Amino acid sequence: MTGLLLPCQVAAAASTGGVTITPAALTLNLAKGQQTQTATITVANHYQTAVTLHGSLAQPVATPGTASALSQLQLTPADLTIPANASAAMAVTVSDNAKLAPGSQQIDLVLTQLATPGNSVSVVPSIRLPLIVIKEDGAITALSASAPSKPGFAFDLPGKVTVAIKNTGNMIAIPRGYVQVLDPRGREVSKGIVNGASTAVVPGDQLRASIDMTTLDHAWLPGMYRVQVAYGTGGGAAATLVSARFFYLPVWQILLVLLLGALAYTGYQIWMEWSKLQRLKSDKPPKRPNQSLNAGKGVA
Repeated sequence: MTGLLLPCQVAAAASTGGVTITPAALTLNLAKGQQTQTATITVANHYQTAVTLHGSLAQPVATPGTASALSQLQLTPADLTIPANASAAMAVTVSDNAKLAPGSQQIDLVLTQLATPGNSVSVVPSIRLPLIVIKEDGAITALSASAPSKPGFAFDLPGKVTVAIKNTGNMIAIPRGYVQVLDPRGREVSKGIVNGASTAVVPGDQLRASIDMTTLDHAWLPGMYRVQVAYGTGGGAAATLVSARFFYLPVWQILLVLLLGALAYTGYQIWMEWSKLQRLKSDKPPKRPNQSLNAGKGVA
């Protein structure tokens, strides 16, 4: 991995330059039975003058109920004075004892430029490098998820599904998985990807993911549909399922029912009018012969 640019400003610098750090992230992995582990970064000074940097360690997110690994870490040396156009190394060492909790913790290695003495005002920048400390002995990777969001009664399929995935283990984990909407026959009609940004979740914390759903097939059947989330950490591990149900009635079916109802009502009214006309015809008295035509006729 290439280094990160630290845009330092030094009062005596005559030209633009910078400080690069390689690598940009560190992992200290203690295997079972291993007591110490060391990782090294290389800091290169591209300025035309010397730069002094101070290293320190900080924990951005602490795991509740777990002792911080900060007390088990050591920087050597803590301060670096790097000549112009030169480089120097800084080592980070972790030591295992009963105080170091199993699993993983995220620590930040902070490098800060020391201010240059003088009358002028100088900028004191700093940069944070992620440092992951892992103790494999007793490490547990585990996730749990809440029921996914779903409508109670829907005229359309959900365009977004929200689910909260919590890290219940002691290892930093990146949740993976997908969301499906299944029709009453179990056919997949829409799908979305969980944690497409590959966000890591520290132990005890949770990721609240809002997943965009993509329609895969026409959902023409009314009935009970199921939102199903399959989640895990990937890497061949078995996925865990959590689901929720909702009743779905397609809009086009409502319109069809209304149209059929209107046609049925119109047909009923026409039939009623036709029946009424038929009754009127059947109730009309028969026409009698005209008596005036025989009135002037005599008998021979």
